[in-house]
Amino acid sequence: MKMELPVLFVSDGVVYPHAQIKLPIRSKSNFFMIESCLMGKSAFTMVAIVYGTDLPESEQKFFNICTIASVEKVVCWSTNNTATQYTLHVRGIARGEIVKHGVPLIEINQLLDPDVPLPEPSVISDFLAHLMVLLSFAPANSTRDNLRRVLANKDRDINKIVYLTMALLRMVSYHDQLKFLAENDGFKRMEIALQYAKEAIKAYGSVSPKDELDGSAALLPMNMLQNKRPPVKKRLNELEQLEQDLQGCELPEGTVKDNVMDDFQRLKSLPNGSHDYQVLYGYLKLVAALPWNKTTEDSCDLEKSRKILDADHEGMADVKKRVLEFLAVKQMKKDIKGPILCLVGPPGVGKTSIAKAIADTLNRKFERIALGGVHDQSSIRGHRRTYVGAMPGRIIQAVKQAKTRNPVILLDEVDKMGSGPQGDPAAALLEVLDPAQNHTFQDQYLNLPFDISQVLFVATANDSSTIPGPLLDRMELIEMSGYTMSQKVEIAKKYIIPRQLAYHALTPDYLEVKPEALERIVSRYTREAGVRQLERTVAAICRWAALKVAEVLNGGAVELDTVSNKLNLPIVVKAETLQEILGKERFTRSRALLKHASRNVGVALGLAWTPFGGEVLVIETVLSAGTGKVNLTGKLGDVIRESVQVALSLLRSKAGEYALDFGQLKNSDLHVHMPAGAVSKDGPSAGCAFTLALFSLLSGRKVRSDSACTGEISLTGKVLPVGGVKEKVLAAHRAGIMRVSLPMENKRDVADLDPSVVEKMNIFFVDNADQLIAKMIQNDETDAAKL
Repeated sequence: MKMELPVLFVSDGVVYPHAQIKLPIRSKSNFFMIESCLMGKSAFTMVAIVYGTDLPESEQKFFNICTIASVEKVVCWSTNNTATQYTLHVRGIARGEIVKHGVPLIEINQLLDPDVPLPEPSVISDFLAHLMVLLSFAPANSTRDNLRRVLANKDRDINKIVYLTMALLRMVSYHDQLKFLAENDGFKRMEIALQYAKEAIKAYGSVSPKDELDGSAALLPMNMLQNKRPPVKKRLNELEQLEQDLQGCELPEGTVKDNVMDDFQRLKSLPNGSHDYQVLYGYLKLVAALPWNKTTEDSCDLEKSRKILDADHEGMADVKKRVLEFLAVKQMKKDIKGPILCLVGPPGVGKTSIAKAIADTLNRKFERIALGGVHDQSSIRGHRRTYVGAMPGRIIQAVKQAKTRNPVILLDEVDKMGSGPQGDPAAALLEVLDPAQNHTFQDQYLNLPFDISQVLFVATANDSSTIPGPLLDRMELIEMSGYTMSQKVEIAKKYIIPRQLAYHALTPDYLEVKPEALERIVSRYTREAGVRQLERTVAAICRWAALKVAEVLNGGAVELDTVSNKLNLPIVVKAETLQEILGKERFTRSRALLKHASRNVGVALGLAWTPFGGEVLVIETVLSAGTGKVNLTGKLGDVIRESVQVALSLLRSKAGEYALDFGQLKNSDLHVHMPAGAVSKDGPSAGCAFTLALFSLLSGRKVRSDSACTGEISLTGKVLPVGGVKEKVLAAHRAGIMRVSLPMENKRDVADLDPSVVEKMNIFFVDNADQLIAKMIQNDETDAAKL
């Protein structure tokens, strides 16, 4: 039967008879056809879907077999940024053969599909049995639902079943779909569809022969066919492997093992594609992957351990001593629980790397958990499995990753956690770090007690004052101060320079950095507590040298003999050449401070502690015409403001003894300032420095500019002890200040300082304001000449 219909061109899929599909319209010719033939009063309700050939060598542009389809809906939409768009909802009716091409109408001849002779019962049973398996895999859509309705009908139309089966098999190539559409023999079409169905099933998992459906299954109702569909080997293998893993992970006998095996039995009864199956399977995979009874044997060779620690890290005597003590006890008592260490110090001093070295020393696995910015307790203890996307906490994940029950776990930046609406992770860590509780640690996702008492936890922090008290009480605090200049130079020689040379494809034959150059880099380019900026600066020098070598080679391979003919090798970096390589010196502030302090009365140098190391503070005081007000500036906190008031009251009470003229304050305003006004400052340790600055202002005598002090001052003139002595002294040393005044009660803290620093500096101790003033105020011009 001939007919003339609007033509719809398609080039990436076939619309089969009896199948429904949505076709997005993109080509201009299809737009023209829709607007001229499908829109308006005399709209067509059917179209001829013509397929472009995908064979490059073919002379035909279009396939000669098309699909006659009814247009059930035309969806039209547009946005402010796009032109009008169309989507056609079509249903295939029959196959057609093109008689005469045209646009927008085409002449076709409808091809009729005669009823397929009923094949042998075994053939139709085989086809329907595989079709049932295919339906169990197929995603929910209108084609699958339509096919199920056809199969449930007693009067089954084989042609319709075959066409819908092919519509369900989207894995078939476009070229093969066209060949299928051109086949006129209905029985052959069924064989082709059966072959593609078998290939699809094989892609998901092959059917077990012993569970194949018998011939009578084709006559069963749809719900009985679903119940008798053959299981898939892939799922059986998956569950068998999981059961083997659970049996082999050495689960603790009793409640833990009973609960896990009950969950496994429940898993076997769940449908393969259900959400509950996936959640429970993922949970049991985690249980099987955990090291319930697996540990690594500790290396207790003290001499070897000492060599490992000394080889990788300069200084850090307290940390090394504590690790060796643990090993010594471990030799005598095998079942000792791991200590919980907290390394506190400024950035870049090696807290993280020493934790890795501890793991190497003990021959244990190492895992790192970054806690900076964490504000959800579920990050530590996991989410309950009832939530979508639930997962175990970081502690259990780290133990799983380590594959051993006694790894070294680094809790990095433990001072930077914060509480939020989801709870406080610091509170969740209390159970983790409590030796009396962590042998039965219960993750909310795992929901089973797991022993983490043999884990060696090492925490790091910059400021221990921000760690909650109960959490801090569970950890053994080890202070790690900044490095001295000599230590930094040694670190650069032993570790940084070799590492950067290797990274930049250089060797010591190409580049040599003199010790005096390293000292200048440390003092004038990279003043810091740690060595990160030092490494970046050395890297800049290596890049400069690499550029020199590359310019000589002009992109060729690096051969020492070739380069040495044009360059004087090795390239030597001296102190005087640093400005050419690195630019102007970055840290000259300390020298300017010394000059400023030596030239002005009312100026004193104090020492402060920060989480990033010690700092030298300048305190300035001036008098100006006014009414006796006291102005405090420099972003000062409440405690430091009170220190100014205490120092002023102390000097007022001893005005006669010190020969100070307080009468001048009646007609003057006192202004106390601390530079770097954008930085908050607080604490009582600047009391001595305020006392000296005010004494200098009121007496007209200068404070020694080569000296700095720290200490709290009382109203009676007593100098009280302060904290952070080591960091403060190192800050003075970095700034070139060689005289430091400390409270008498801080004398014990000097023992923690590096002997090389103590030898170079003049550290003295004072007990009261009289001693402080006597040692810090210039007596005459002779003292000034010495500075």
